[in-house]
Amino acid sequence: MIAMTMNNISIDEKVIQTNAQNVILKLLTNKHKKNSKTNIRINAIYTEDSVSKMANNLFNALNNRQPYEPVSDLSKINDDNVDLANNKAFKDFCINLFTDDLRRKNNNIYDQLKLSKNICQFCHGKPTNALDHYFDKKNSYELAIFPDNLIPICTDCNSKKGTQTFVYPYLLVLQNPNWLECTVNANKTFAFSISKNVTKNSFEHEILSDLQQQFDYLNIFNYYVTSGQAIVTDNISTIDQLKHSGFQKEYTKKFIENKNRDTKEILLQNTEFYKISILNGIISNFNAIWTEL
Repeated sequence: MIAMTMNNISIDEKVIQTNAQNVILKLLTNKHKKNSKTNIRINAIYTEDSVSKMANNLFNALNNRQPYEPVSDLSKINDDNVDLANNKAFKDFCINLFTDDLRRKNNNIYDQLKLSKNICQFCHGKPTNALDHYFDKKNSYELAIFPDNLIPICTDCNSKKGTQTFVYPYLLVLQNPNWLECTVNANKTFAFSISKNVTKNSFEHEILSDLQQQFDYLNIFNYYVTSGQAIVTDNISTIDQLKHSGFQKEYTKKFIENKNRDTKEILLQNTEFYKISILNGIISNFNAIWTEL
């Protein structure tokens, strides 16, 4: 009986392959002549077979939180037409596809990928303004243009990250917003914590432990408190107003839940998990909030 590999990320190998092939197709029509040197090299490096193998290796590396195993072998793809003198030339070509070709104005693939998520996928709080290579393009240069290796990132996270490896944001355990908890008080103070209650195994527990270290390093909880204060103030003030206007506790609680239901759906799509945790925290601590108001 063949053992099945557990899926730990929210994308599968086929999706990774398809996303890469779509980008490669756009690059091939990106103001290059059909038989240009750039297109010849792209076709030689990113064959259907090699892209499939790269997608497989990228999936396994992300899924198991392991280093990426390169696929490309310059000795097997190089000839007079490809004309890449050495591995440095090969590396430079792959990186230039990202730095130059992905940004061509007639087909700005870079901005399309960057804007696929409006919120930074490492802090889940600040606006995206760049793409970060999860596996460094200097070492895993054949992945330089793979969309699932490109993470929308904000200015602050990008400047602080350096050569560190952050937690891959599309791990399954992180798609459940309940990994982030918020305790909200009647005096409009609140605090965040990462909950291990959503984990199913030691692998997921380790992910959240690493995420805690990442958030501590980024000092992200302080940003959450500053940015989330308006949400807390608005909801606590509404509860206070309804209570002192004579409304019953259960009616008020239901009103707050209904008031925030559509908002939470939008926040989930935007991966603004800290705002969801604030709204959840108000409901989970509603009785204490009500009593203290």
